[in-house]
Amino acid sequence: MANYRKKCHYSTYPKGTPKVISCLGDSITAGADEYWDVLNGYINQAAPLDANGRTRGDPCNDKGTGGDRLATANNAASVEARFTADVITFGAEWVIVEAAINDLTQDADPVSNMQTAIAAMKATADANNIRFDVMNCIPFGSHSVYGTETKKGYRNTWNTWLLSWANSNGVVHYDIASAVADSGDSDNLSATYGIDPVNNVHPNAAGAAQIADVVWRQSRDALVENA
Repeated sequence: MANYRKKCHYSTYPKGTPKVISCLGDSITAGADEYWDVLNGYINQAAPLDANGRTRGDPCNDKGTGGDRLATANNAASVEARFTADVITFGAEWVIVEAAINDLTQDADPVSNMQTAIAAMKATADANNIRFDVMNCIPFGSHSVYGTETKKGYRNTWNTWLLSWANSNGVVHYDIASAVADSGDSDNLSATYGIDPVNNVHPNAAGAAQIADVVWRQSRDALVENA
């Protein structure tokens, strides 16, 4: 099992306290039970007991809602609109944000609204001492409706910007796109990891496990450091 390299930016919690992680996203989070089930399994394999010898349980909480966009400015149904309820009020100590595809597949250029939204959520997380991680957008180029050159361009612009922004702001960035992309065309979801070989948008069980493995490889130390 691969090792994580990056430590949690917020390490103020006492040893032995299991983290509460909000997996905030759209249908790619909501419909991919394997993603957070596999991630929970990784965590419990690495650190099965807390400081008092009790099982840790499953700290990764599915806060995905199908159809949601990232930015409220792009649609009222968004992870930005749910951020306070599903992260702050919920009591999360860590949030992993996966949401972009429903913004990027609209006709009007959505990227500037997404940039504003992700920065606002990061500021809210910082104010509440919550670790804030981001995932880039998986490929959707083979979809018969979404896979236009314009919309693929939106995705590439967003993913390039998100990586740069994350690096500039001390945010852990998970490149899930590369993990599930077609080896011959990075704009398309691999048939191995997609539910529908024609209109590939949603990962299947193997794709969801790939996403979980990206998180595990990059942040293992932080996930288990309080065990």
